[in-house]
Amino acid sequence: MSESLEKRIAEAEARLEATSKAAARIQSDLAETTETVTSRDRSVKVTVGSQGNLTGLVFLDGKHRTMSATELAGTVLETAAQARENVMRRVLKTLAPLSTGGDETFRLGDFELTLDKLLGPDAPHRPAERRTKPLHDELHED
Repeated sequence: MSESLEKRIAEAEARLEATSKAAARIQSDLAETTETVTSRDRSVKVTVGSQGNLTGLVFLDGKHRTMSATELAGTVLETAAQARENVMRRVLKTLAPLSTGGDETFRLGDFELTLDKLLGPDAPHRPAERRTKPLHDELHED
């Protein structure tokens, strides 16, 4: 084998080892990732895990007692959506060392994962696209 080929193989092995270590560190970080958001009216605190699943819900200072069911449900849903968006941004940022994409895109070879794909096309997750009315205004009581 030529010296040039041996050097390229050694460099490739070093990159592979570094990528493997980064992947293991990222996997550990993602397993522990959570995001907690307090609602705008400070009545609810929501925590989600790294996959956007609801892991905690706290009603603050009894404020929920004065809210209608529709208002409370809307506040919980809106706050959970914000927490989910925040955690997905953190997940993409955590994946960045393995990616060739930007902050909101994870790209590895032909595979691409974006914030839009994670949250879905109807998610009100861009500040310019946020709805003007709070989410609870769109809910209807049973």
